[in-house]
Amino acid sequence: MNRIRIFVMLVMFCVFFAGCQTAKVPATATEAVAEKTEVKKNAQKTGALLLEGFESPSTWIAVGKNWGDGDCSKSVAVSEAWATEGKKSLVLTFNPLVKDKGATCFTEMLGITDFSSYEAIVLDVLNPSDKPMQASVAVTTGDGWEWFESNVFDLVAGENKDLRIELFNGSLKSAGTGWKFTSDLKSPDNVLRVAVKFFGPEGFSGTVNIDNIRLMN
Repeated sequence: MNRIRIFVMLVMFCVFFAGCQTAKVPATATEAVAEKTEVKKNAQKTGALLLEGFESPSTWIAVGKNWGDGDCSKSVAVSEAWATEGKKSLVLTFNPLVKDKGATCFTEMLGITDFSSYEAIVLDVLNPSDKPMQASVAVTTGDGWEWFESNVFDLVAGENKDLRIELFNGSLKSAGTGWKFTSDLKSPDNVLRVAVKFFGPEGFSGTVNIDNIRLMN
């Protein structure tokens, strides 16, 4: 009888031990980083990666007078009034526009600084006015902070979704090309800044919203 009792106890102990071994433990910091890396790898395989959704406190800034180039931007804020990804977007407020001077917002605090695996930047914009507007996207890269800017694209009144800026088809302008739209993005593995610039009728002031900035193939 004692032998049977001991045998049963041994079986129960083995079952308990096996259960403890297979129980899921909380992820360590290393495992969490590995998981994020895997998410990025999967995003690259599917051809899309969210660069900015404005769901967290924003690191974007309105240029205003900071660059001394006549920029007409006034301020930026996160808004829940409109969004195409998540619940928030960035709203840029601008002063009366001056001819050939834009209203620009930008960030230099990017979670992703290597764009070399992607072909384009894609974003959504809301033009809440009935005024015809235009926009361009600029990327600054490399130790020399070289500025690469797309040609302007038109914004209709209301939503403008999936606006695509090609990075490697010879359509960007830079100082190296004499500001002609003939360059690819250089040093794409060392991106320092992304900026979005808006243009509109002279004297017009108002707002625009930006959301769902993605890197895509």
